[in-house]
Amino acid sequence: MRVLFRIYFQNAPLLCRNDRCAHLWGSMVVTVIDVDTEGANMRARVIIDVTETLCRGVRVLMKETMHDVSILIQYEYLRELCFRCSLIVLRTRFQNARAKT
Repeated sequence: MRVLFRIYFQNAPLLCRNDRCAHLWGSMVVTVIDVDTEGANMRARVIIDVTETLCRGVRVLMKETMHDVSILIQYEYLRELCFRCSLIVLRTRFQNARAKT
């Protein structure tokens, strides 16, 4: 099952805050549809297969400084994520309320 999500790239160096880097990092993880680097956050609109594990970040080598930088990925509107297996748990509010009773 494939779902449209928006992901945020956190901890990105100032030298890499452009469309090219956002598209590259997004394509390392999932299929990228669109990128947005305007404003404070770097975002990408992506299609994610929710039956597969999610990537929490990418590690990038900066040529200028020769240091690794960890780029953290935050998924927008992610309801529940199992941190043991990194799979999305898809539940509606009705199912959650029903499970509690």
